[in-house]
Amino acid sequence: MLLEALTICVNYGDFLAVAAEQNRALFDRWLVVTTPEDEETREVCRHFNLDTLITREGITPGREFNKGLLVERGLQQLSTEGWHWHLDADVILPAHTRQALQMAHLDPEMIYGFDRVMVRSWDDWCRLRDSGYLQRQWRATYELHFPPGFDLGTRWIVPHSGWVPIGFSQMWHGSAEHWRGTRVKGYPTNHTSSSHTDVRHSLQWDRRRRALLPEIITVHLESEPCPVGSNWQGRNTQRFGPPTLAAPPRENSRPDGAGSGPGDPNVSM
Repeated sequence: MLLEALTICVNYGDFLAVAAEQNRALFDRWLVVTTPEDEETREVCRHFNLDTLITREGITPGREFNKGLLVERGLQQLSTEGWHWHLDADVILPAHTRQALQMAHLDPEMIYGFDRVMVRSWDDWCRLRDSGYLQRQWRATYELHFPPGFDLGTRWIVPHSGWVPIGFSQMWHGSAEHWRGTRVKGYPTNHTSSSHTDVRHSLQWDRRRRALLPEIITVHLESEPCPVGSNWQGRNTQRFGPPTLAAPPRENSRPDGAGSGPGDPNVSM
């Protein structure tokens, strides 16, 4: 199977550096969309040999961050014959991901989502990483389990529409976006933040065409406990890294890096 990942990463290079080290071998191609000013993200992409799309489209300093427009720009660069995985820069996948996908007999008319555990500090991430959980999520031969001591991320249920895969991790086939050569399922672009567009995207599939893949439990990293939506208008949480190296939080940050300093879902979604 051809598997291409797409990540929007603006001021999230600290997270991407961790995710790229863990995830890069799982994809045939990984495209990262960022801005010219985000040199940290660009350097991470260079170091891990990730494709990069550089743009200022959808970003107005101090006013808006149209993440949906950036996602759509990225999708236009992906193959129509492969699977598209829209993935946050702060999401880690287990080692058995490709094997699980190949066994699942994926339906190209479906959109898929995943469960996640929430890791809310660098120390907690190191504890989970060093436990071997990402290499083996089974407690016994047939028991896939969630690691003890971590919260389970919420599942998003829309009243009267049901469960939807949200933007931290959505997967669908490129052929589902086109009909007779015309793009019929473009990513929604009429929001000026990082919220809602992912839900509206999934709602383009009927509920019977939205499926959870329970064989894969993802890991969603956070640098600190924070309310839902803390980074929807730009990066406001502290950097992700060892306490001695992490910079202090950047207040009133802008998606393009302006301001005095640096989810569910996050800017990186």
